[in-house]
Order: sequence, then C-alpha cells, then structure tokens
Amino acid sequence: MIMTPQHPLWNEFCGRLDKALEGSPAGCFPHCGDRVGKPSHQSARAILANMGMDIQASLEFFEEHGGNCDCEILLNVEDSNPEEKSEE
Repeated sequence: MIMTPQHPLWNEFCGRLDKALEGSPAGCFPHCGDRVGKPSHQSARAILANMGMDIQASLEFFEEHGGNCDCEILLNVEDSNPEEKSEE
C-alpha cells in the first residue's frame, strides 16, 4: 500500500516521522540529508518499512507533492491534500 494523506495510518506515520526528526536544527539537515548534504528520506524509509508500506511508491508520491526529504513530507505533503483544502 502507498502512504498518502488519505491512508488511515497517515497520522501515525506523521507522528512517527515527527518524533524521528525531534531536535533537528533549523532546516532538516543532518536528519534529512545524506552524508554529502543531499536531501534523503532516511527516516521515512525506515518508518514505511516498519509499517509494511510500499516504500518506493510512497516516496514517489511524496516527491510529487513536495516531500523531497523527511521534513518536507511533514511540511508539504499533507498541505497538498485536495480533500482537506476543500473542507476549509
């Protein structure tokens, strides 16, 4: 299964990702960056694997919706949810 804001475990996923990023400095590096500072999804990958989700398809969805690294998933992906915007 693909993790999206519509998935019933979305809030759990975001909570776990937020906890994984706790204490990060302004911006997300080093938590979201790899060893050379390029954005990565290190924490999201681990959480998705633990939750039994389709990692590659979920990461592709996140990137298509502005989630180019772990913290951008939290900042951008949920905001791109058209169902939530229509409820506002």
